[in-house]
Amino acid sequence: MHCVFSSSVSSDGRTRVEYEEMRMVELTAPYVPGYLAFREADLLVELVERQKSVMPEVTPQVILIDGNGILHPHRFGLASHMGVLLDMPTVGVAKNLFQVHVNIRLSIMP
Repeated sequence: MHCVFSSSVSSDGRTRVEYEEMRMVELTAPYVPGYLAFREADLLVELVERQKSVMPEVTPQVILIDGNGILHPHRFGLASHMGVLLDMPTVGVAKNLFQVHVNIRLSIMP
């Protein structure tokens, strides 16, 4: 299956694009729900590392990833993987949310 991976860096968050790159790749691993990072993370890391080497002055402070982060059945989706691999803050911005059960513990400060 052929797929397009893209990366862009915006300095004002809206219209001013400082850097962009697109790459057509052939994916050999099948899509398995919940395991997107094992299929796509290495290719996305390559795009970010290339940007850092070509234009280090526009390296972002945070990266928005098209995938889940900690709101994932395993609490560690594509965005989390990318944050660890790149040693950078990431935010998962998924198109679809997994159905996960979230426990919220409230603590009252004395």
